[in-house]
Amino acid sequence: MPALADWMTLDADWVAAHLPRHVEDVEDRAADLERIARPAGIRRGIVADCPHCDGVLVAWIDDERQLRGRIVCTRDAGHSWEREQWRHLGRVLDPTPDLLDATHLADWLSRRFLTRVERVTVWQWARRGYLDRIDGDHVGRPLYDRHAAADWYLEHRARRAG
Repeated sequence: MPALADWMTLDADWVAAHLPRHVEDVEDRAADLERIARPAGIRRGIVADCPHCDGVLVAWIDDERQLRGRIVCTRDAGHSWEREQWRHLGRVLDPTPDLLDATHLADWLSRRFLTRVERVTVWQWARRGYLDRIDGDHVGRPLYDRHAAADWYLEHRARRAG
């Protein structure tokens, strides 16, 4: 230890003169890594545990470009799902009934697309003809097919982005 202290004492002026440049380099590399880990306009959200291994499914959703969303497993097992496979994956992961009232559909869409969808928004979509109302439940509330709503939402978002 005394030798290290002697060396640092002898070269303290050199270290002090060069350290700011190296700190900037480290800060630049940290900023580069942050951009890679959290790209602008791309939301990342945990979906569920992988049904095939002990990994976790992560959704990558691009809000700025019309790129295909994807769901991938955090393990190196190669588990991934393209948009066409999401409905099947959703049925495996989510036992939610296919038909939901506006409140439950809004909550379900909010969880699925990492955004906030209000019950009144679902009603407006139905009033404008974007969603088909299915026969009501036992108290007469209209029901909506969650898969049709998700498909419409994805298309609507893609048109807005493009």
